Amino acid sequence: MQIGMIASDGIILASDTQATHTPEKLKNGQVGRAVRYHTNCSKIRTGSEIVVSYAQDVKTGDDVANAILSTFTADAPQEALERIASGIPEDNRNPVQGLIAASPFQLFRFQLAKIDEVWTATCEASVGLDYSGDMTNAAIYWAERYYDELLTVEQLLPLAGYMITCSHHLNTAGIGGLEIVTSDSSGIHRVSRERILELRRQANETDKQVFRAVFGGKISL
Repeated sequence: MQIGMIASDGIILASDTQATHTPEKLKNGQVGRAVRYHTNCSKIRTGSEIVVSYAQDVKTGDDVANAILSTFTADAPQEALERIASGIPEDNRNPVQGLIAASPFQLFRFQLAKIDEVWTATCEASVGLDYSGDMTNAAIYWAERYYDELLTVEQLLPLAGYMITCSHHLNTAGIGGLEIVTSDSSGIHRVSRERILELRRQANETDKQVFRAVFGGKISL
């Protein structure tokens, strides 16, 4: 789950860090069963002027993100993604969605997927706010309700952290963890582990406050 927000002084890309794996079916002679499991890893890649987040398939997503960092051009985003998609070997063509933040205030959403059995790449500009990954997760309500492009990166960080943290409770199998990268006039910055922990604690406390406000403090969370 990722969210991209254009602020008054820069851009935020926030993502969960959970990668879910479903092993292939067991072959003849093997004993046991295939088990879905998940690991945690960074799903945001950074370059000198571009930040890329990705969701869905980790291997293809990582390859695509690295290709975007080296070849993407913001003045022709669709052509750039089509060129990147055509260079992915057929046996590694798995679905990927993601966001691209290009300085100074450009945000794009991209997707590589089979549409009507045809391997298709799309990339389009976003205005202000966009998502990738679990795009129907109800936690996007918080961003839709409270995002304001007049706010600064620093002011929007708690909102980004809260939305990603809330999205985990609505999709525990596919979403977990938090990482954030910001881009402004001073450059690209990965939010420190200490600040991430602070944002997660703040999100959990905000969740409790919302619960108490709804139920009047009569029920414990």
